[in-house]
Amino acid sequence: MSVQAAGRHVLRYAYGLLRQAEGRPPRQDEVERGPMLMLNDSLIALYAEVRREIGTPNPADVYQEPDEWVQPSALKSHGLPRRTEESARLEAPGPAVQEERELTE
Repeated sequence: MSVQAAGRHVLRYAYGLLRQAEGRPPRQDEVERGPMLMLNDSLIALYAEVRREIGTPNPADVYQEPDEWVQPSALKSHGLPRRTEESARLEAPGPAVQEERELTE
C-alpha cells in the first residue's frame, strides 16, 4: 500500500465516522468493526507507510492500542445520538458538498 492509498482510507473512514454521527447506516465494509476502529487502523497504516517512504528502520513497527481503548464501551452499547429531521434540514450541505458526498459513497 502506498502513502496515497493509505491516506485515502483515512479519508474514507473519517467520513464513515461522520456518517455514523449523523445517524446514517454504516457502509458495507464498516458493519463488522465500525468506522471508528477502521479509521484507527487506517491511521496506523498511513503512519507506517509514511515511515516506510522516509526510510525509517522497521517502518511497520507501530504501536496499536487495543480496540477497547479506541472505541469506548459507551459508544458500542449506546451508539451516537441521532440527529432530528429539523437539525438535519438546518445543517444540510450545499450542492457542491452533496455532490462530493455522492462521489465518495
